[in-house]
Amino acid sequence: MRYEGRSIAVVSERVISSRMRYVFSWYIFFALILILAAFTIFDAQLFLTRPQVATAILFFMPIAIFVGVLIYKFLVPLKWALLIGLSFIVVAIFLGYNVPLVIKNYYVWVTLLLIYGWLAGWLPLWYLLQPRDFMNIYILWAGVIIGAVALIASFATIKIPPVTSFTQILVGYKPSPIWPVIVLVIACGALSGFHSLVASGTSARQLNSELDALFIGYGGMFTEGIVALTVALTVATTLPQSFSMLSSITSWPTGVPKNMYTFVVANTLGAFTQGYGILLHNAFGIDIIYGAIFAGLWFATFDFAVLDTANRLARWTWTDILEPLRTRAPKLFEALNNRYFASLIPLIIAGSLAYTGTIAYVWPAFSGANQLLAALALLTTSSWVMFVLKRPRKASLAILIPALFLWVTVTTALFWYVIVVSYPTFIAGLQKHIFTTMYSGLALTIIASILIILDLYMMAEFINYAIKRRGEVVAAKK
Repeated sequence: MRYEGRSIAVVSERVISSRMRYVFSWYIFFALILILAAFTIFDAQLFLTRPQVATAILFFMPIAIFVGVLIYKFLVPLKWALLIGLSFIVVAIFLGYNVPLVIKNYYVWVTLLLIYGWLAGWLPLWYLLQPRDFMNIYILWAGVIIGAVALIASFATIKIPPVTSFTQILVGYKPSPIWPVIVLVIACGALSGFHSLVASGTSARQLNSELDALFIGYGGMFTEGIVALTVALTVATTLPQSFSMLSSITSWPTGVPKNMYTFVVANTLGAFTQGYGILLHNAFGIDIIYGAIFAGLWFATFDFAVLDTANRLARWTWTDILEPLRTRAPKLFEALNNRYFASLIPLIIAGSLAYTGTIAYVWPAFSGANQLLAALALLTTSSWVMFVLKRPRKASLAILIPALFLWVTVTTALFWYVIVVSYPTFIAGLQKHIFTTMYSGLALTIIASILIILDLYMMAEFINYAIKRRGEVVAAKK
């Protein structure tokens, strides 16, 4: 809020150095591309396996637009607009069950999702994003509360051992050491660099007062932690049943053992949506398919929020990157910064990855980029606390130490990912003449390598800045 609602990259420029802004902006741009690719793949796979959810989403989007029009154009009170919207959503779920939208071509779904992402990247906020998020939160809370009650009411117990292996087959179907690779598996939870982008560039513009920031920021992360816990417990308490029901229609790569743990990698969404349906059936006797549809809608509405928000943030980041052209080449800046063109650039790159469908390789790259973005945001925040607010050393170290630990962990994990997963995937695709494998391996290796280089440069900038400021403090004392 003290930086006019600008992005964390702009804050890093004003706190650390002018170079930091542009390097950070490029990092954010590539990280957002991976986010767009990962969530496009997930949505396309979800609609293929749960066409009922596709129908529900098809109706949900115009419902959100309709609610936005009611609120902003007809000034309908929020409670009545909400009641109308939620009533229509119940109808959408019923229609989804009875009239599933069956499109069996994965590439068609990816294309439709990319078109949606492009439109959402430049449409006015009030028209889609705000009312859609307004409706989303009630679906999310309903999913969490119903899931939590079902876990308690069904006396659910965890059906998997607490420890299976410290090198389980996970990332890219490779044996993955729990440290540092855990950050390539768990992308969000209550720690996410993407949220630093939303908080700095979007949420900060919507707060009435700085006093609201703590409640909303901490509350948002606390809520996401609860969501993560609910999803994890849902899968952990129903995995054997989900595996037995869906293993026959799940595709595993050649040579990968077919067990519950590789099933979660090969059919992540199935493990959750089917598990949620089983959980509601055990607790309340609801047909499994209804619970699975609702879980799919819950995921898809959240996923769509990420998809269009990420593309809008990518467009804004693209503008930050082009900023030097504003005075040097104004006509070129105007052409490249056109909102329709700027919304298209990240989707072209992300779409090329999404068309490969290689979520087992794209997700870890996104996860690592996202967690490393969190570490870099924390380093920027710690610099602000230390050198702008000039807080005592203990307060500064409370932010700096976790930031450094996270930075070391994720940077090491990304090196591991390139060496063990993405580059060998490119070589394997090249040798076997499988274009999708070759392309995804090559593209992910290039993007991950760029992220690592930018990351190391930013850490060097941070160290240089800290040394410089420390020297100034020592000199002042003398």
